[in-house]
Amino acid sequence: MRVLLAFLFTSLCISQSFGLTVEEYATLKNDSEVYIKGVGDGLHLASVFLEMNGRPPLFCLPDRSVLTAQDLVSIFKRELEESNRKRGIKQTKTLPVPLLLLLGLQSTFPCKPAQQVK
Repeated sequence: MRVLLAFLFTSLCISQSFGLTVEEYATLKNDSEVYIKGVGDGLHLASVFLEMNGRPPLFCLPDRSVLTAQDLVSIFKRELEESNRKRGIKQTKTLPVPLLLLLGLQSTFPCKPAQQVK
């Protein structure tokens, strides 16, 4: 899983087509919550698809959990603060928002070993 994340991180950093960067996201006004919700829904669908096909999910929500836009924004902001602390603001602002949200979802909803592959 770590190799997959490293590959994903490298790919996302190289390509600008994976959504808004943190710097671009900061310029959004009324649509920022909608953007985060759309990214979160897409990540959740990708995770469910992987799991349905016998592969490890990206993250593991508790059963019957529903993430609201406010939940996703909160998770994103927490991961943004953590990235600013670890990498610095200059590097963090160039990262894609979807990557930070994915990292936040993975730290908030980690998979137990039994959930890795069903």
